[in-house]
This record gives sequence, C-alpha cells and structure tokens, in this order.
Amino acid sequence: MKKELNHQIDLFLQINTSGEEEKFGFSPEEDLTAIVAILNSSPQFNLKGLMTIGRVRTQNFESDARNSFEKLKVLKQKLDKDHKLNLKLSMGMSQDFEIAMKVGTDMVRVGTDIFGPRL
Repeated sequence: MKKELNHQIDLFLQINTSGEEEKFGFSPEEDLTAIVAILNSSPQFNLKGLMTIGRVRTQNFESDARNSFEKLKVLKQKLDKDHKLNLKLSMGMSQDFEIAMKVGTDMVRVGTDIFGPRL
C-alpha cells in the first residue's frame, strides 16, 4: 500500500564541487534541468538550495575550499536564472565556515565546533 505524504519536505541538492571520490553528490558540470523540473513539479518536495563540502585536507586549504564554494555559487546563479528560483547556499563547516561566509553562503554546519570531533 502506497502512503501519501501530507507535508512538504524541504531539500538541498548536494553538489560534489571538490571532485573528491569520497564525497557524493551531483557533479557541478551535470545538467540538473531534469531533476529541478521533477522537484518543482512535485507537491511533496520543496527545493530549498544547494549544498557542498569544501576541499579541506590539502596544502592549499583556503584556496581549494574557496574554489569549491565559488563553483557552487556559480551553479546556484545559473539555476536561479534558468529556472526562476531563489535557491539558498549551504556550504562551510567548522574548519572553513569563514571562507564560505566570504563567498556568500546562507547556511553553515558547525557541528565539530559545538559537539567536538567525532569519535
């Protein structure tokens, strides 16, 4: 028996802007037109924005993280324009949220700074 949702689910599309194999999500080069159309036509889903995790374990940490965040910002601007959206950006974590703020994030995830490192 199929059960219908009686509320809308807000969601963010994860984009792998760093290109790292251990991270998941859509490629920034992928054409997201079909997925955006599906989500926008579905009453169960509310596409709120895009998210990414910056590249942080490198010698060029700051420039690599900034590059990851700037890729997401460019993609957001394209999707906003092409699909008449106003997406939010979620990028930046405890170790790189200041860089993300400079690039223009709307949301950050700072769990390590609050709860400490994972065990």
